[in-house]
Amino acid sequence: MSQTLRDCDTACVISDNQLALILEDTPETGAVWAVERIRRTLVDIDSEIGLWAGIACYPAHGMEADEVMSQAVSALPRAQEWPKGRIEVAYSD
Repeated sequence: MSQTLRDCDTACVISDNQLALILEDTPETGAVWAVERIRRTLVDIDSEIGLWAGIACYPAHGMEADEVMSQAVSALPRAQEWPKGRIEVAYSD
């Protein structure tokens, strides 16, 4: 995973099974690719691992940190509808 995250990026633990990634100056497509690289790394370790992600980016999904986080959290349940994992991007207004 160290090849996916840069020094300027931040990984935060939200709960026992939830993490947040703050990817500096990263557009939506870049965020999707970063999460996909992490997912592939985890699957290489254990093929039974699933990863579900909700993605939101500034400024497309919000102008304030709380707004962007809320949008990512709202995208997560759509990803969790899939059995083996999925990445979902928040809806743009």
